[in-house]
Amino acid sequence: MDLHAIIGQRLVFGFQGPALTEPFRQLVRQYKIGNVILFRHNVVDNAQLRALCADIQQLVQSETGHPAFITIDQEGGMVSRLGADAVVTPGNMAVAATGDPVSARIAAQITARQLHGLGVNLNLAPVLDVNSNARNPVIGVRSFGDDPTRVADFAREAVLGYQNENVCCCGKHFPGHGDTAVDSHIGLPCVDKDLPALEACELLPFRAAIKGGIPAIMSSHILFPRLESDGVPATMSRRIMHDLLRGQLGFDGLILSDCMCMDAIQRHYGTPQGALAAMNVSVDLVFVSSNETLQRETAEYLRAAAQEGRLDETQAQASMERILRAKERYAFDKDGKPYEGTAALENVAFPLAFRGVPAQRRNRMAAEMLRLVGLETHMKHKPSQMSGGQQQRVGIARALVTDPEIVFADEPTGNLDSGTSDEVMHVICRILREKHKTLIMVTHDPHMAEYADRVVDLL
Repeated sequence: MDLHAIIGQRLVFGFQGPALTEPFRQLVRQYKIGNVILFRHNVVDNAQLRALCADIQQLVQSETGHPAFITIDQEGGMVSRLGADAVVTPGNMAVAATGDPVSARIAAQITARQLHGLGVNLNLAPVLDVNSNARNPVIGVRSFGDDPTRVADFAREAVLGYQNENVCCCGKHFPGHGDTAVDSHIGLPCVDKDLPALEACELLPFRAAIKGGIPAIMSSHILFPRLESDGVPATMSRRIMHDLLRGQLGFDGLILSDCMCMDAIQRHYGTPQGALAAMNVSVDLVFVSSNETLQRETAEYLRAAAQEGRLDETQAQASMERILRAKERYAFDKDGKPYEGTAALENVAFPLAFRGVPAQRRNRMAAEMLRLVGLETHMKHKPSQMSGGQQQRVGIARALVTDPEIVFADEPTGNLDSGTSDEVMHVICRILREKHKTLIMVTHDPHMAEYADRVVDLL
């Protein structure tokens, strides 16, 4: 593969709006861009996102010969890119408040299963930063907390959750963004710590995640003057990206940059120049997320650098091998075809996906769910003869079969309520027992106390 094609495989571009634009198509065609990042402005709902991911795969595959990494920041909590009909898990700090690291695995599996079903194959999560600075303006509740050992425990479980669903995850922001008082989106932070201090705090979660097999790690646009004396942030530092992360920590997975359009890079070093520096210090995937002018300038600059011998060819080949190896695992379905999501909602973890679905489509979905889990024989009436409300409630059966240990049934969603028939409840409770699951019921309805007692009796 020539260097121009390799450069395209190492770039991640975004675009505006809920559908592929012609300028973006032209960028992919001209520069053979191999990867895409999606934001909230790209998403309307699950059906639209699934179709968009399929369009992206078709475009990238036809122009590059390889499937795309379709990336998204679906951390949960305050950082969510999905539509109103999607499932959003709590953020890291809320998950950590459970006190049980397994909660991080469950939340990750829920997110991963949903993204996999929609066609997104690389999630830019979990956040592995230790929130050790109370004045931090950008991490905060995105972190699992201020105790590095606790963050490491939750990080390890989160990685396992993504692995269980075969979705590539990315820990961020190496070597740590938790002890800053400046947001790298709008400034250039500096962390004045030496390596022993970082080993005692910031690096613990990354070591745990690497030991747990995390496939990707994102760099931070932060100065670490005790580690790097050349006045460049971690993303552009060979001492940090190559010598520390790849050498001392032994990480051989994908290294991703944070967005090179952020002010920490654009204002101080230049986006194209920063992209070249990052590629030369072992960063595999470089993000130029949202600015079409900067995207084109960066692609042109990198091509010129390759022609002039300023792009490290050995590093480029090594990055290409890592990228293709990762795509082989995460971007193909079981038949070896680029993964484009599923037409059904069987990969969506919670039945909250029924919210807002038109009645006719909801009835078809419920009928299919019943067939998939073999519940038709347990019902006196065919799904098509049941009321929409009954079918909506029975839809939880699919979640009971596919979900992790805990199932949520919150009355306002209409999944389960005091009107649920005994017949439906018997089926649901039978599956709960057989699958050894925990049912958590949330309600604001005082009449639900009697209903909860009935559920307990059935269980």
